[in-house]
This record gives sequence, C-alpha cells and structure tokens, in this order.
Amino acid sequence: MEATGPEGSREERADELEQESIKPGAVSKKDERLLSEEDRKQARKNRKLAAKEQKQAKRQSGRKSCERCGKLECEVLIRCSCKEWQGWRLVCGKCWKDVSGGVPDGDADHPDYRYGGLWRFRKGESA
Repeated sequence: MEATGPEGSREERADELEQESIKPGAVSKKDERLLSEEDRKQARKNRKLAAKEQKQAKRQSGRKSCERCGKLECEVLIRCSCKEWQGWRLVCGKCWKDVSGGVPDGDADHPDYRYGGLWRFRKGESA
C-alpha cells in the first residue's frame, strides 16, 4: 500500500480544479495557483467580474429605509428630530405625519419636533 505524499494530493486537487468549469467563486484564491496559467488568468478575471457586479448592484439600489418603521427602499425621506429618539433620523411620509403632526414645524401636540430637510433618491443624477 503506497502512501500518498503531499505532492500526490496536490496533483489530485489540481486535476479536480481543471475538471471544474471555471466560474466566478468556483475557485478560491489559494487554489488558483494550482491551475495552468491560462485557467489562472480566467479565474482571476471571473473573480474581478463578480466583485464588480456586487459593487454595481449595491450602487444601483441607492434607496434608503425608514429608520422608524423600517419600510424598505423609500424614494423620499424626511430628516427630523423629536422626543422619541436622540439625534436625527430619516423617516418616511407616513411616520413623519405621526412624529410631526403633519406640519413642517410641528404643532402644539409635538413641541419637541424639529424638521431637518428632505432626502430624495435620484437615480442616474450626479451630485
């Protein structure tokens, strides 16, 4: 019975990697060095492409959520401060009416409310 040395297991792993189709995330950075030069270039290219796509997906979303009710992907949020919490928060229109009484400067029932401006989602516009 022959013992397989570290080189034998390394060769087996290299054969396995060559048989796999090289797609983004299929080959770890550590295993890339076991591939042929052409496959290594392809694996690196795929890894970069996957990272770029992740970054673009994150950037395209761009919408924020309400910090009071948690409503996702709001297009317009109102920055305000009130007695309920410390500091400034972005709230959706529905929550804003509860917090401010529906009046930009608050009313007698909401004396600790302060308006801080609007945040709007502007797809494709540069700042």
